[in-house]
Amino acid sequence: MQTTTLIHTDAAQTGDSTMFDILFTLQSGDKIGRRICFDSGIVANALLLLDQAEHECMQVEQLCMQPVTAIDIQPSRLSKEHHIQNRRKQRWTNICGKIFYTTGGIRDEMESCLVDCQHTNFGIKKLVMSVHGNFMLSQGSTTALFRGFNSCSVLFDVMQHVFKPHSCIHATLHMLVCSINIEHIVFIHSKILDKQLFAEHEAPVPRWRAALIDSMDNVHGMKSLRVENFDANWLQSMGATCVSSLRMQISSHGSVNLFITPTPDTVLVKNFETQLDQFCSFFADLCRRFT
Repeated sequence: MQTTTLIHTDAAQTGDSTMFDILFTLQSGDKIGRRICFDSGIVANALLLLDQAEHECMQVEQLCMQPVTAIDIQPSRLSKEHHIQNRRKQRWTNICGKIFYTTGGIRDEMESCLVDCQHTNFGIKKLVMSVHGNFMLSQGSTTALFRGFNSCSVLFDVMQHVFKPHSCIHATLHMLVCSINIEHIVFIHSKILDKQLFAEHEAPVPRWRAALIDSMDNVHGMKSLRVENFDANWLQSMGATCVSSLRMQISSHGSVNLFITPTPDTVLVKNFETQLDQFCSFFADLCRRFT
């Protein structure tokens, strides 16, 4: 095994805890990244953490039975504080959908808050903006689109300020986005996560079908995968029977966005997003283990 170690001299002299990126190169050419924090002045501690990271890497690669051929250690660009703050934090960053309401259901005092945002052949679209999210209304229509919210409960609270009491008939969800930081750098061209997802196709009862999204429109430095055709029993075990499809977008910096499309006409209820926490944690852990 070839090992290249880049020594962080400042940290070694002061004894400060420092973040390091560990880059494992496998025989297939795939790479796995891990990030560890240790006092670089304590060599034994550093070697122990490195051995743990390599052992985890070897467990992952049992799928392909390929050994680690090289290790490269580099000081991370991220601080220890940034790493701790973002560690395993799962948050909702966008909840969007449609509200159906009765004619004249917008509060009178909201008229002065409406902003013209788009002129179409079907009339003028108006925007109501808040610090929590936005509503888009159409002239002569009794539907409104909402987007940008990070909590269904907060959405309900804001709706009370925009719509008159009892004017909202019901609301449906179009998409929910969950964002996670998986704590290490990602080599987006490595195929280990792809193989793990595609291996499910060979199961007697596949839990899902997955496909790599290869589009010229994709943002540079991102890997995108689509997961759909979920097994109903498995979704029920995850408490996520409303899920229709999932798009996973993974950045080279370790940020993961899960774009969840619910089944048509999924009704908005308070705290709806908490039903999907287990589902999102499952795929976040896949990304954390196999990248």
